[in-house]
Amino acid sequence: MSIEVLPTEILIQVLDDASLEVGDLAIISRVSRRWHSAVVPVLYKRFTFRYYHPLDKDDEKKLESFKKYGHHVKCLNLHIKRWSEDHDSLPVPDIDRYLEILESFTEVTSLEHYDIDIRGMGWPTFWEILHYIVCRKQKLISLTVRRNIHWGISPSSDQDVDPDTLLPAPRLPNLTYFNLRVNSRRSGPDTPESFPFFLNNLISALGDSCQSVSNLQLYVKIFETTDPAKLAALWGIGVPLLAIDSLKELRYEMLPGVIPPSHVIDTKFEDTKVLTAPGWVCGRWLNWAWEQVPPGESLDIFNNLETLRITDIFKKDENDDIEADLARVLKHLPKLRSLILEDDERRFSISRKLDGTPIWEEVPFVV
Repeated sequence: MSIEVLPTEILIQVLDDASLEVGDLAIISRVSRRWHSAVVPVLYKRFTFRYYHPLDKDDEKKLESFKKYGHHVKCLNLHIKRWSEDHDSLPVPDIDRYLEILESFTEVTSLEHYDIDIRGMGWPTFWEILHYIVCRKQKLISLTVRRNIHWGISPSSDQDVDPDTLLPAPRLPNLTYFNLRVNSRRSGPDTPESFPFFLNNLISALGDSCQSVSNLQLYVKIFETTDPAKLAALWGIGVPLLAIDSLKELRYEMLPGVIPPSHVIDTKFEDTKVLTAPGWVCGRWLNWAWEQVPPGESLDIFNNLETLRITDIFKKDENDDIEADLARVLKHLPKLRSLILEDDERRFSISRKLDGTPIWEEVPFVV
């Protein structure tokens, strides 16, 4: 059977092969008009846009090409390389111009945003971009946002977001994966006092967009403090919660030892099957030596977990009896099937006898 009898939709799937280089596709596109129409959706399926101001001619030309076929772009990677110039006298890029560029990509299902140590991009601009994404990219399935804070950026404040200017961020029915990673690699200007503003602005920007998310990855580390009084004050803060209907998988690290998941996320934690987190998230029963475990429901909310991955050192009890500690974990997590201790590079599989007695078996650790 000749390949020419294949429907164009099937031909597109055949050509959507990672082993085909851009040059190969360019050659194939010259076979006929039909082959050209099959190559274009594949050629423009993924676009990595490295933004800096101003763009050079080659990048402008590439951008215009992808904007022309923007309805074919499914995977969009936004790498902001520079937002302001090295000299204060030069203008900062126009946020409206940047959002206008994103407007061309109407069919995006996977979007990644990176701004890593970008000088000049303060919190208001960051929130505006995030809010635009969840309001205007209705077909998103996966959203990843990574921000390493430049040392000169002002702390989060109640002036970063004006609620009166925000559009209602709708529920994104297809958005099942959301990864937010905000990090300051050194102790920056953000403080415990500014952290509630960060959470308020985050929830304001996201609105109802994440309600269908089933896999949530949250990593926020924007200041360092060991002051017990300041940490205790954070435990009692009241902020809006990120609403999620049913959370199946959670990776969580939010200012270690400070804010439990139940103080940030409004969800059914009994639906959570996989948890990756520092030991403190699971409560004192897991890390007996940790003195700054916040109060709350962190002990019981994960009682239907099947897989638990601890990212920091597993602090064993005073008797240093790993079997006793594992039994204590299982007492609070009766449905646990797998326990992974990343720092110790150990992995345990759990089964049960007919009478319900647990059986622990150490299995090879896989990175």
